Amino acid sequence: MPQKVFHYLGSGRVYVGRRRVGVVSDLQLQVEENTIDLIDSENPGGGTANSVSRVTAVNMTMSLRDFRPENLALALRGRVRNVAAGTVTGEEHSVVVDRLVRFEHIDATEVEVTDGDTTTYVAGTDYELTASGLIPLSGGAFANATEEEPMAIEVDYEFGAEAIAEALVEAGQEFEVVFDGVNEADSGAPMVVDVYRFRPSPAEALALISADDFAALEVSGRVLVDTSKGAGLSGYFRAVQKAA
Repeated sequence: MPQKVFHYLGSGRVYVGRRRVGVVSDLQLQVEENTIDLIDSENPGGGTANSVSRVTAVNMTMSLRDFRPENLALALRGRVRNVAAGTVTGEEHSVVVDRLVRFEHIDATEVEVTDGDTTTYVAGTDYELTASGLIPLSGGAFANATEEEPMAIEVDYEFGAEAIAEALVEAGQEFEVVFDGVNEADSGAPMVVDVYRFRPSPAEALALISADDFAALEVSGRVLVDTSKGAGLSGYFRAVQKAA
């Protein structure tokens, strides 16, 4: 029978609150400790007579590569708000040439822009449509629309269903995390890690433009102790694999 391999090269799926979060390019657990040393003062030259190490924190970090709304909410202590597809009629805006007009919804279709009366403005001549709204063009009907004298418009359009991640609206939530992985250095033998209580902090940054690589949502936070675990069992996390 071949000898079991304990070298490790891992891959696998990550579940936060039993929800699969998609591609994770990095997942780490880190243990912090405070070391208290007793200096040997009896002998010349010093040294350490005794030392006590105490665990002060357990942290977890993960790099999420799927920018799905639920992952944005996880990274930003947010909440996902779903909006059904619909039609907008008579959305009012004040227009300044070359300044973005932000619609209430994104990716508008069947757009009609008027002055609220008889004039209908022409896409490509009077304005340019964008994912977020429109930009009045300097060569069209809005050429004289300034901040001092903006022009009023009304917009009709259709929009698709939207998933909106509202950032920083939730207090610190706790999640169970499961790494359902394999050890590629051991013919795909299972490696499963259970983290009982993970409380993520808000992401320090949200990379919206990444010229050289796919962006990542960097999620980090504390692993808290689960006091319900029995004697001899970790209250923080456990790693499960097949026995030799």
